[in-house]
Amino acid sequence: MNEKDIRFKNIIMAFCPPIIYLFITMFVEVVADIIIFVRQAKSTSNSNGFISSYKFMDNITNNLDKYSYLITFISATIAIFIFGYYYFRHKNTYEAYKLSKVFTSLKVNDYFNLVIIGAIGSVGLSRFVSMLPLDNIIGNYENTSNALLSGNIILQIVSLGIVVPIAEELIYRGLLFNGLTKVIDAKYAIFVASLVFGVFHYNLLQGTYTFLLSLILICVYMRYKCILAPIIIHACANIVAVISSYFGISSFLNRNIWIYLLIMVVELVIGVISFEVIMKEDLK
Repeated sequence: MNEKDIRFKNIIMAFCPPIIYLFITMFVEVVADIIIFVRQAKSTSNSNGFISSYKFMDNITNNLDKYSYLITFISATIAIFIFGYYYFRHKNTYEAYKLSKVFTSLKVNDYFNLVIIGAIGSVGLSRFVSMLPLDNIIGNYENTSNALLSGNIILQIVSLGIVVPIAEELIYRGLLFNGLTKVIDAKYAIFVASLVFGVFHYNLLQGTYTFLLSLILICVYMRYKCILAPIIIHACANIVAVISSYFGISSFLNRNIWIYLLIMVVELVIGVISFEVIMKEDLK
């Protein structure tokens, strides 16, 4: 196999994980569609009443929105098993996934700074992006957010705050980014991997936020050479988003633009300081 063929193979292998994850999610959604359709049809027939086709489809859509986080949880869980198996088959290739490295690369102060970046800095970044006039251009962030951040808060935290970050970090920062570094310079790989991560979030506003967040996650990943580091940031960011939505914190802050801006600036400053500490820290 010549160098050109090897390069092409590496590109395909790099992009396979996110594409496979997309198809897994689509498959789970189709199965959920079928189950909800059948249940809705049975419910309609048992009621012995007339229901319009519009109302019928509206009920199906509402049920899909209601179980969006569960669909996401199932998709991410399947992805973890698939790509976890792939890792164990190629564990010598992915040094950053080795358990010995996961539990020895990070010190107590590292965990602290990673949590601060995820729980505070990323929230400030999200607030900043939400102020940009990007919503409804491609997709609708509010509809997507409301669908995901609804239902039992414990299940949301487990799904969006634990399972999804693990799956997405394995796929986008681990397999995609690592794969791209085999064929292009690291700085270009950072941009491409982050762009793909943003595009796969389906709307411009959320895609912009996840693109910027991915730049941070990859920098941290490269700094520690440990997949656990970006997982912690990603998990904390999602957990805070779930809690904020559940208790209406974001809605409360939106009532006063000056308080919103002040909190956003404070969050961004704290996040930047923690990021600077991490990037300048002596890891020896």
